[in-house]
Amino acid sequence: AEAVDHARIALKRIGSDLSVTYRIYSQLRDEQYWNERYIVQNLNQALAEGWIKVFYQGIALVKTGKTASFEALARWNDPNRGTISPGEFIPVLEKFHLLHKLDLYMVEQVCKEVIIRANAGLPLIPVSINFSAQDFDYRDIPAEIEKLYVRYGMDRFVTRRHFIVEITERD
Repeated sequence: AEAVDHARIALKRIGSDLSVTYRIYSQLRDEQYWNERYIVQNLNQALAEGWIKVFYQGIALVKTGKTASFEALARWNDPNRGTISPGEFIPVLEKFHLLHKLDLYMVEQVCKEVIIRANAGLPLIPVSINFSAQDFDYRDIPAEIEKLYVRYGMDRFVTRRHFIVEITERD
């Protein structure tokens, strides 16, 4: 039974690539498969339960050294697996065409934090949010950002220029 399972996993790794005539099962590829599956199966719960947090990286002006903006970065702290590296989960989400869910979630989280900062009297600094070019194939990203902007009443706090849409370096 275990050999058949390994053969099935090797066959799945071939997929629809007609140029591959065989694939050898390996423990490493098996672990990679299960890690990918875990990420895909748990993405919605991670978003709903706040396992993915926004961390801000400051971007400073060279001349003055003052913070010009922030870049919003996703960090996944999973209750079962601990920290899942963006280098691990972002390629998986891209592979399975799910990255738009994460990217729009990041916009929503930034909107929520703008409100918290504004209510606390803290400065509101522009925030850069990464998007994959692939996102634009699956969703109307400008319209989705506009919906979030309106839903959270961002016009009370910042202009639309507060949000900087950045296409990832890969794209």
